[in-house]
Formats: sequence, C-alpha cells, structure tokens
Amino acid sequence: MKDSTASKSHKKKLNRLWWYLLLVIILSVFCYITLDVLLLPYSINYSETGEMTAGYFLYASIGLLFSTPTPFIAVLIISLFIEKIGIKQMFRNIFRTENKMKTILITGGFCLLAFVYAMLFGIPNGSPWYMFPLGFLIMIPFVGIAEETGWRGLLQPELEKRMPYPFSVLLTAAIWFVWHFPVFIDPTSNH
Repeated sequence: MKDSTASKSHKKKLNRLWWYLLLVIILSVFCYITLDVLLLPYSINYSETGEMTAGYFLYASIGLLFSTPTPFIAVLIISLFIEKIGIKQMFRNIFRTENKMKTILITGGFCLLAFVYAMLFGIPNGSPWYMFPLGFLIMIPFVGIAEETGWRGLLQPELEKRMPYPFSVLLTAAIWFVWHFPVFIDPTSNH
C-alpha cells in the first residue's frame, strides 16, 4: 500500500518538473522566434540610432513582459491551472528552501564571481558609475523575481528531490545557461 502512495507522489512530482520544463521551452521558443527572428532588426536600429520605433517598442515589451518572466509564467500556469493552488501558496512554495545557508552562500558566490568577471573583462558602455547600483533596483524585482521563481523556486527544488544538492545546482545552472544562450549572442544585448 505504501509503495502505491509513494509511486503516485513521485509521479506528481515528476509531472510538475516536466510541466515546468515543457512550458519554459514552449514560451521561450515563441519569445526567441518573435524577438530574435522577427523583431531583432528594430533592436539593432535602436542601438545604432537611438530612434524609438513601434517595432522596437514591441521588441522591448515582449522581452520585458514575456521573455524575461518566462520561468515565472510557467510556475504561475502550473500553480493556478495544473495544481490549482492559490497565489499565496505558490509564493510559499517558491521561497521555501531546506538549505538556507548553502543557498545564500552559493547565490552570493555566483554574484561575486559575476561581478569580478564584469570588472575584469567587461567592456565599459559609457554609463556613469551610479547606474550600476541603480541597475540592481531594476534587476532584482523584475529579472531576479521573474526568473528565480522558476529556476530556484521550482526547478532546483524538484531536482533536489532526485539528486544530491550540488548536482541539482549544477543542472539548474546548465539549464539556465541554455535558456539564456540566445540572449548572450544577441548583438544588442548587454549580457
């Protein structure tokens, strides 16, 4: 009897992981085709001339509203329509972690490495120094929460149930990298 209950519980957890990955792939493919195939010329034109066009406005809007928060949108769809739990419970699930200190140390370590890398190898873009801390005010709520609710709030905890913590972190990082790869090669991106 216990095996049957454990099997159903494992299947539900597996479905949650696969639903998340499937939704992220579908949403990302839509966004990347729209942005990098159809609307990229408008972004290139804007970066060269500074001219705001309807095409660039559409490019920026889709990026901000759909591409960046794809992980959050996937979690929202799973929570509300598949698992049928409310927003409050969804956020409880997102911010739960069993390894608080490890999470803080690993996240802080990656932030420090990214900062050191940017300082050593980054190309100055002509912005004043105070734009760096102001960027955090935008990045944390809009990019951090929009992405990390999926990567750290759903994907990594689901992987931790199947593999040791360091491997779940590395696999999450690899999936994150593959998801960001089109942005890294976008000629108008500051990544």
